[in-house]
Amino acid sequence: TVWFKPPWELLYTRSRTPETLKAVQVALVKPVAYLLSYRQVKAPGRYGVEGRKIKAALPPLVGLETALEKLKPILKPDLSEVLDGSLDAVREALPLLLWDILNLLLTDARGAFRIYGTSITLTLPDGRIPQIARQVKANLYLDATSLPKVLATRLDIPVSELLVCKLDQPKGRNLRHIQVSGFGKCGRDRAKSTNDRLQKVHSGILANAAERLPEGKFDWAIADFKGNQFDSQIEHLVNSRGSNAIAGYQVLIQHGLPKINLGAVQDEYDCLRSPDFTFEQYYQQRCDEAFLQGAGRLRADRYPDKDFLIYWIAEEPLPFEAEQVRAADLNPEADLASVRLWRKIDQQVRQALKADGKFPLQESVAIWFDCSAAWISQLAERFAGGWRNFKKVALSLLAPPAPDKTDLTEAEAEVKQAVVTALKRRPAEFVEIFTTIVGAVGWSSWLRIVSRLDRLLRLEILDQILEVFV
Repeated sequence: TVWFKPPWELLYTRSRTPETLKAVQVALVKPVAYLLSYRQVKAPGRYGVEGRKIKAALPPLVGLETALEKLKPILKPDLSEVLDGSLDAVREALPLLLWDILNLLLTDARGAFRIYGTSITLTLPDGRIPQIARQVKANLYLDATSLPKVLATRLDIPVSELLVCKLDQPKGRNLRHIQVSGFGKCGRDRAKSTNDRLQKVHSGILANAAERLPEGKFDWAIADFKGNQFDSQIEHLVNSRGSNAIAGYQVLIQHGLPKINLGAVQDEYDCLRSPDFTFEQYYQQRCDEAFLQGAGRLRADRYPDKDFLIYWIAEEPLPFEAEQVRAADLNPEADLASVRLWRKIDQQVRQALKADGKFPLQESVAIWFDCSAAWISQLAERFAGGWRNFKKVALSLLAPPAPDKTDLTEAEAEVKQAVVTALKRRPAEFVEIFTTIVGAVGWSSWLRIVSRLDRLLRLEILDQILEVFV
């Protein structure tokens, strides 16, 4: 990938004569500059404007000579003059970078370019590695993290010609991965409040690590994105591959996952010849490579007599097995402010229910925590129907009506069994099923059903509902 910047005058300094310079400027440089600044294709975006989008604005073109002729009708009158001479003369007059862009723009050549503000990236296939591979009898790739089909595509050979050998080593039992979920996004650009919460997660992680490691004392390090306030020994996608800077450290805290720039990987994918895998699969494999490299920075295999822990603060799945821990379980203060408030509300509601069985008014809860009733109502929307419906259901579970003399209908008996069965699910799933059931059978039928549930079962249902509020 090569970076260069406009102005365009810098791109045709190889012109031999003033006449050639003028011809190139009129016939090629200005049209390309015009196309690259075309408003319909130069929409702002995180990954820049793709050359393929610019190419899509042109009619189908094959070959540079034909392309230049067909390009004239869509250009402004002052840009439609024709360069005298052959295509070789055009190639000789233009600098290589601009010629490559024209080749990508006007033909089916492999490669990609994209615009980032006033800068342009040009990505072309690297034929050096396949050329070297074809000149020797055998190639040996050690510690390869690529999938065989991806490596074969990069070498431009059939995957059947690739012999994959794996060393039969015993699995190391001294490295454990712990994924810390529930914190939220821990990406490159973070607010100060997010970093403050990270500090609280650190204290919880270090206390947790002290319980897990027999010595109780250990060296620890942080892996973070470049430019953040933390003094990180490992920087994602900078020195996270092959570094020995923290070899022997027993604890590593990973801030987020080192995701590779999507646009750069897309351009890399466009340079591959006939890949038999999708871009999505290729991107995931490239990201997994970065995750696996990050997991190897402690070099746990070199110290079989020591235990190692890596804490991944991330929500997305990891490409290896990891123990799951919630950030709030490590340190309750690491939760979002709204979640911490609702946790206090939940505790007060439970105490009020336990004291006299009466459910507090929404306004009372708001007064307890010096916030508005509307804020409490917004939090209560986690339960279908909001605060009013939640209060109504809670009171029916705490003080159900006396059962009447008639038996439950067959449908009501099935609903009762469905509620009992749903208790085995996670709280969020249970509440979704529960509210759907109550809404379907109607309130009068629900009162008949709840009157026939024993007290412990009713309290278990209420506890599951309250868990969703937390």
